Amino acid sequence: MAETVTESAARVRVAQVSELAERGCMTTKVGSRPVCVFYDDGQVFAVEDRCPHMGFPLHRGTVQGGLLTCHWHHARFDLASGGTLDPFADDVTAYPVEIEDGDVYVLAADDADRIVRLFRRLDEGLEQGITLVIAKAVLDKSLDSQTAFEIVSIDIADIDVGDNVGARLQADQAEADVRVARARAEERRTRAVASEQEMKALTVENRAKVVLAEAEIPRAIAEAYEMGRLRAARQPLTQQKRTE
Repeated sequence: MAETVTESAARVRVAQVSELAERGCMTTKVGSRPVCVFYDDGQVFAVEDRCPHMGFPLHRGTVQGGLLTCHWHHARFDLASGGTLDPFADDVTAYPVEIEDGDVYVLAADDADRIVRLFRRLDEGLEQGITLVIAKAVLDKSLDSQTAFEIVSIDIADIDVGDNVGARLQADQAEADVRVARARAEERRTRAVASEQEMKALTVENRAKVVLAEAEIPRAIAEAYEMGRLRAARQPLTQQKRTE
């Protein structure tokens, strides 16, 4: 379970490396932003503790092979860069980390880098037609009014003022949920097919063993006769008299 550390500064001490390694994950705050710090494969990483997709706390996710997976909609993020592997989500903010005298420190992220990332994600959202990414880039609360105006002004001629943005966002989310459900259903179907094939193979193997066992019966009887362990059944007395 993540351990919470509260401190507001440009450079925040989290814990000793040994303590972080033992716990696996700890949380803190850099300024007003929640941050989760992970220890994975001998390295320390820090990212914002909110999934950029729908806000789920990322310290409750899982880390494997340098990838952080959110447990709500299974969005995946590269711990080192914060980059997402799933277009329906967004990149999570990654924070610089320093280790000094065995202590772990998280540094405040550069706001300029954040603005550049928002512009980049807006371009990606426009190119791929992902309205959820577009809306989040435009409505980011950390932007000043001038920067927000510049973002909103991009391709303003292409915006349909009569479009129901809320409905489109809900539709996109529903579509993403359907895709996840389909993927899980396909996984279950694949497992079921594999299990069925395994059972069929086991049945064939057992039948082959039965055939081999049945084939051994005549040979075993013949060997028993030869070694005198088995004799022919004597005829009944009534049958012997008839023969005489």
